[in-house]
Amino acid sequence: MVMSATTFPCPHCAATYPLKPVLIGKVVRCTTCKQPFQLGPDGVAVKVATATPAPAPSPAASPTPPPPAVVAGGAPGRVPTPAGGPKRNTERIILSGQQKEQRKAMAASLSTAMGDALRAEAAAEAESVAQPGKPATEKRTRSARMSAAETGKRKPGPAVLTGEGEREAANLRVWIGGALAVVAMVVLLGWLLTYDGPRRQALEAFLAVVPAADNTYGRRIEAIQARAWLTADAPGGSGVAPFIDLPRASLTRVQTAPGTALLDAADKIKELSWLSPPGVWINLPGEGRKLAASVPARDAFLREAAKAKLIVLDANGLRRHLTSNGRDELTARVAVALVQGETAPGTNAWLARVTQKPPDRIESCEFSGDHGLLLVDTGSGYQTHERPYKGILVRLVGEGWPGEWRVLTLEVAAP
Repeated sequence: MVMSATTFPCPHCAATYPLKPVLIGKVVRCTTCKQPFQLGPDGVAVKVATATPAPAPSPAASPTPPPPAVVAGGAPGRVPTPAGGPKRNTERIILSGQQKEQRKAMAASLSTAMGDALRAEAAAEAESVAQPGKPATEKRTRSARMSAAETGKRKPGPAVLTGEGEREAANLRVWIGGALAVVAMVVLLGWLLTYDGPRRQALEAFLAVVPAADNTYGRRIEAIQARAWLTADAPGGSGVAPFIDLPRASLTRVQTAPGTALLDAADKIKELSWLSPPGVWINLPGEGRKLAASVPARDAFLREAAKAKLIVLDANGLRRHLTSNGRDELTARVAVALVQGETAPGTNAWLARVTQKPPDRIESCEFSGDHGLLLVDTGSGYQTHERPYKGILVRLVGEGWPGEWRVLTLEVAAP
């Protein structure tokens, strides 16, 4: 029979209670009038008679018990009595104590059962609202599980995720995935900012073993220096320091500048000629050579050239010119080195190319270390010495330019 009512009254005092499947068939006690009743399958509660012992059958003619005998001293004495009377009174007293204990137990059981049922129903209603259309069989199954748990007969089983638990688990997975994605992005960004693979490869290429054909005395150092952007730092000058090992080189961040910085440097010296010694650009090389012959000291030469109103420009003056026009210090040093040096004796291929089409950009970074291995020419062979070092790596990017990292300068650093 399907129950349509949601509450039922106590058959003794009419106090109402919610109609729950867990109460059907159980003898419970009303919390208001303390009387027992039983809820039927049809949703109607019926009274349950109080358990009282039936009176013992008495004989057809029960003699009147004699009055108690009087013992000495005037005190009444005990007289044996029929087993029926006092025994019945004793049983009533015992049963009344049991009834009180039963009443207390039943009241507690009913209160607990009703509280659990109300909480279970509230949770079920909340879940049904969150998940509309859930089959009624699932609700009955859940009620049966709760009933078994209340009676203590249900054994612990595997954990089952409810709808709320599944949502929490999904949210946790999303949160963990997002956190891992953020960490991965931070690591990737840091790697991109500090990635120096091509520059390290350029240093390794510079330090590679010289081929056997050039790995002889008198040719080995030249073969090493030919790997740099310039074979000499100035016309008639020397090449980079021939280090054969640069352990634990520390690289700075890459600085990028427009390739027009090279064009600015080339334009500044295009009307001048290089004079060495004393290592300057001068507008009248003939007059300069005569002056250099008579005044060999560089500082004295510069003073006399100024008196003679000769236009003289050295590397430091060219760097100041570039920085005063907005170029950073490192870019100015790179531009001066590229227009001042040689790619072959008496030739600077990069200076000639700059005047035709400068690169789109100049990328440069500095490197340094403490324990470089320097190859030293002793006059009859080579020796190696450990020295601190510093240098500049450069990459020229643009149409017709190599576009690779190479060593531009390398020298022994101050200890």
